[in-house]
This record gives sequence, C-alpha cells and structure tokens, in this order.
Amino acid sequence: MKNKVYYVLPIVTFALGFFIADVRMVSQNLNEYQDSSLLSSLNHNMQKNKEEALSSLTLDNTSSAQKVNQLSKEYKQEVLAMIDEMPEQQVQKYLQQAFPNQDLKTIQNKKVFAQNVLQELTSQNDEEKLAGTISVAFTPVYSQQSENVSQVHRYQGLFAHFDTYGKFPNNEQIFIRWLNRDTGELIVFTPKRISKDENQNWISVIPDQGWQEGTYDVKVYQMNDALTPIAQTSYTLLNVLD
Repeated sequence: MKNKVYYVLPIVTFALGFFIADVRMVSQNLNEYQDSSLLSSLNHNMQKNKEEALSSLTLDNTSSAQKVNQLSKEYKQEVLAMIDEMPEQQVQKYLQQAFPNQDLKTIQNKKVFAQNVLQELTSQNDEEKLAGTISVAFTPVYSQQSENVSQVHRYQGLFAHFDTYGKFPNNEQIFIRWLNRDTGELIVFTPKRISKDENQNWISVIPDQGWQEGTYDVKVYQMNDALTPIAQTSYTLLNVLD
C-alpha cells in the first residue's frame, strides 16, 4: 500500500534542532573544540536572536516554518562550522531532536548527512535532470504527467507521485522537501516511509494553514548520507478557493 500523509504534523525543523535546542549546552560544548573568535561570534548571534527564535516555537506552523527558514539562511555557515567540529554523538542527538520519530539507521556518517540536510533546508529546485520523476495530482491514482493544479481549495489534499524507474535502491524511507518557494514555508521537510518493493510511491499533504497562491517545489532524495536526489518538480497555484 502506498504511503500517505493526510496532515503534516507540526514541523520540528532541522535548523531549530541545531540553533535553538539547548543553546546553553551548545555554548558549553563549543568551549571544548571551537576557536575563541568563532565561539564569540556564535554566542553573540545566539544571544541576540534567542528571544525571537524561541518565540517562534509558540507560533502557528506556517509562521514558525518561515521564521526557521530565515534563521537557517542567516546562520547557515556558523551552524555548518559547528557541525564540522561537533563530536559524532552530539550531531546524532540533534538529528534525533529534529526528527524524533524517524529511523536514521541507514545514515552512516551523521555529520555529512546533517550538513547536507542543512544545505537543502534553504535551497530551491534547480534545472538538473534527475533519474526519477514526480507528478502532482489531486488523487492517489498514479499518473506520469502532472495534473493542472493551478486552482485548488485551500484545504484540498495534493499528491506527489514519484517513480524511481528501478534506478535507486528500494529503501523503506525517502527524504522529502516540499516548500512554498515564494514565502519559504516548509510544508514537509523530513524522512518518510514508503512501500519498499515498489518503484512508484506517493506522498499527500494538506498544509495546516491551507494552500497559498505561489510556486511550490517538491524534491525527493535517497535516505543516505549524501541525500542523493531522486526526482523534483515545481508547480504554481494561481487561485486558492476558500
């Protein structure tokens, strides 16, 4: 049976896992393996934005996702440097905080995976031709071509069908990024379970605050250290009906 997600659970994003979770502990650990100039810069940035970042945790999912995406862009280089210097077990702890209900056993190098996840958090789809394909539709019935989804109801489910054509290992999980390119809102950014023995699978979502007009990117990756891209597509919602 195809994997499906009727509603996205509250997003615990990767950037918050690293930037906000246990800020004091991060600062203490940095003393052990970071040079003083980087530590001073990080502590200044963390202290300056601590209240704003923590307050975002209490906002609705849409606002929180947008704010996290902005934070990750501003501090991506600092966080990448932190990951590079952190002990492996510390990186694993933050990954577990970011993705508490996901199975990370297929990840061999947690640091490389964490850095790739952070890079993808703030990226958009490009023109690269990938081996797999994604089509966006209104139903779980597979179609090789995307339907015309330019007009949707605000709380209507959309389905992202992806086909690996047997060119990728049939793993139990994939990693998916689904975002509003115009606002930066992350609709989905997490590993998801799929049907292991099938080339064709789908994910279905309804944003908690409903769809907004704009351009959306959907990208599926292998659940491995490199986050190897499988397929990607983009679509535009021109009219959202209440």
